[in-house]
Amino acid sequence: MSTNEPPPPPPPGGTTTLDFNAAAGGLAGTGFTNVLPTTSGKYLAGNIALANGRLNLKSTAGDLWGTRNNQDNALSLGLDASKDFRVETRMTNFPFNANWQNAGLFVALNQDTYVKLVAGYSGQRMLQFGTESGAVFSQKAFA
Repeated sequence: MSTNEPPPPPPPGGTTTLDFNAAAGGLAGTGFTNVLPTTSGKYLAGNIALANGRLNLKSTAGDLWGTRNNQDNALSLGLDASKDFRVETRMTNFPFNANWQNAGLFVALNQDTYVKLVAGYSGQRMLQFGTESGAVFSQKAFA
């Protein structure tokens, strides 16, 4: 994966479903087609697995916060942002027990312009809605 190229265009048609029940093409059979380009993050296939309808990711110490931009396996799927879209996820396990661990939805133009809604840990288990524009992070809510 080149870190300077935009993600590929979305698949034809109006709906893309990633159910993780069978190899769906893309990266490690997940259906995701790319890794969000970062300055030093990498694609680590050995940290990605599908099992029993679940996507299992082993995380590393990277992050997309500010100018850090060193997150590994920031899996992405292209979409046509000129049209309305809906994104859904379901998390079945919340193993977070150390500060800054999180997982959830992340919609991005690039590593420095995004919006995210994640479950995670910051002193306790929490939900966070945040945005980043021009590498400046803004936390809209912590609950």
